[in-house]
Formats: sequence, C-alpha cells, structure tokens
Amino acid sequence: SDPYLYRRCFVDWKGMVSNLKITSKQITFDFLVGYHNNQVLQGIVPVYLDFAADIRAATPFEVLGQVQLEGKHIRLKGISIHQLMPGSG
Repeated sequence: SDPYLYRRCFVDWKGMVSNLKITSKQITFDFLVGYHNNQVLQGIVPVYLDFAADIRAATPFEVLGQVQLEGKHIRLKGISIHQLMPGSG
C-alpha cells in the first residue's frame, strides 16, 4: 500500500519470465513472482537488466534486484539472475 517504504531495497525473488524484450542497451521482462513452480502467482513486477544475460521466456529464474519507483509503480533493476534447475524452489 506504500511503495515508498520499499524504494532502494534489495529483494531476491523466484518466478517466471514473461514478455521478454532484448535490445542492444537492456533486457526487460515481466517477472511472475512466486510462479517458478507453476502454482501460486504472488504478483507481476517489471524488471530491467543493463547487462547481458541468457534468458528464455517461460523459464523459472531467481532474480536479485533493487526496487525502484516510477510514480507509484514498482519496478526492479536486476543485479543478478540465474536459471533455477528443475525441482529446485
């Protein structure tokens, strides 16, 4: 309810990648938080990475990132991302 409480905090979330877009300057996607095991979707957060990464849509990942605000909307600046192995999580 108060996104300013989370500004600049770091989070480590598991989920799935959706709506993947890759340009020469950044990678963006919607992160389906908590949906890494295809059971419970806890929320959808836009994520951007300013580094190269091997990412496949609809694949379970863990993202470490910093919460940033655009108005009252939260997005995540990815710091690290790695693909989860089947059965982990």
